[in-house]
Amino acid sequence: MHPFRPTTSPATGLALLLVIGNGCVAVDAGTATTTGPSKSKQPRFEGTMSFVGRARDTDAGASILVDDGTVLCANHKSWPAQVNGRRVVAEGPVRDMGSSETASNWGAARVLDPCRVWVLAPETLTTRDLEAWVRQHSESEDGRRRRLRVPVIVEFEDGDRLALGTSVLAFSASEEGATRIELDDSALGVSLVSRARSLCRPEDRACVLGVEGMWGPLIATRNLSRPAFSVLEPPTRHRSGNRPTAAWQLW
Repeated sequence: MHPFRPTTSPATGLALLLVIGNGCVAVDAGTATTTGPSKSKQPRFEGTMSFVGRARDTDAGASILVDDGTVLCANHKSWPAQVNGRRVVAEGPVRDMGSSETASNWGAARVLDPCRVWVLAPETLTTRDLEAWVRQHSESEDGRRRRLRVPVIVEFEDGDRLALGTSVLAFSASEEGATRIELDDSALGVSLVSRARSLCRPEDRACVLGVEGMWGPLIATRNLSRPAFSVLEPPTRHRSGNRPTAAWQLW
């Protein structure tokens, strides 16, 4: 089996999950398809995936080095200087170029097109310094608000879990220096407390969620008593055993 290729079950059409070395590969079951040997040299759509690797420039453009393979970020000629060599997450539909002439010219058999890139925070970043890191990367060079992914510990007010209590920016409850924040869920169709109830285990009064959004309230005129984070996408639950990550969106 091709190490980067998502496959589907003939009976159910459900996509399988692939794991590559230290990197995670997530497959969108709605788009992954089974492909066999093809006589065509045209790119074949392979599914939406997520690669974790290091950014590097090649003659072909912005590439992500994943173990011993290379994934090309289509439509981008080079990484910004501050990103080249950094750990990044690249997401998007995968096109397997196979042994085509295009693949030979580009130097990569797998192309993400379009390519969504997140720059991971340093692995040494602590909870105490997380707020400063978030503020530093909350805006682009031209002043536009950036999308961020951050770990947040959410706590329910009581055992009935009908409302959220304290929320803090933190990698884990055992680390000191967490920042209390207000989570603005006005952009979500389903309330954050409802999402949290479905993600946290029934016996948990608090859990770590992965939250994507922007620093500050969604509407800047809101008067808040503490720093806010606007949640723009449904949160995800952090899997125990791995340290949560933080990232800012480049493209």
